[in-house]
Amino acid sequence: MYDSVTTSGRTAILKAFTKGRFFPEGGRRVEFYIGKRHIGTTLSGGDGYALLRYLPISGGIKHLKVKSGADSNEGVLLIIEKDERVILTEIEGSLLEAPFSFQPMKGSKDELKRLSWRFRIIYLTTMIGVKKARQWIKENGFPQSAVLRWGGSEMLDELQAQGIRLYAIVGSPSVLSESSGHIKKRFSFKETEEAIVVEDWKDISKRLSSLRP
Repeated sequence: MYDSVTTSGRTAILKAFTKGRFFPEGGRRVEFYIGKRHIGTTLSGGDGYALLRYLPISGGIKHLKVKSGADSNEGVLLIIEKDERVILTEIEGSLLEAPFSFQPMKGSKDELKRLSWRFRIIYLTTMIGVKKARQWIKENGFPQSAVLRWGGSEMLDELQAQGIRLYAIVGSPSVLSESSGHIKKRFSFKETEEAIVVEDWKDISKRLSSLRP
């Protein structure tokens, strides 16, 4: 099950993947749910992907679930209102104390929770993968939201084409370099010419509070 992001009133394409023991398995019946409500059934294609169109009416975070036979999986649908602003947060480049340490950066959880009162959060992953990232977010008490695999400037184009307001991004120099043409407010914990270099998450919160929309 893949997380999905859209704006209210715009059709989202929900995506699941079915596979056999080793390879993708097409022709499987896949049922989609939001919470306990069944929203549709489709068959997976020859590539293993099952797609379902869904039109959300209101904003918020919806809990997705898919079932196919005895198999099931869960995900998140983030529905953003058109006046809401979004902060993109690369997990590896802004939330981990050190690469592959899986220890949260000091103060990151509390400050991100505060920011989530004013902004929508979208998590990005570049190395650890969506499944591990979801687990890490849940186990460490970070605000729940969609997790997307980083797809460079093309991914940002797709988000902006949906009317999503990409207000700021926090991450590694490489990610920030790719986002320079899309997002003006860029923050890094490492020295780079591609962003504002900050000391900690409190610094980010302070700067975002003082910046104009």
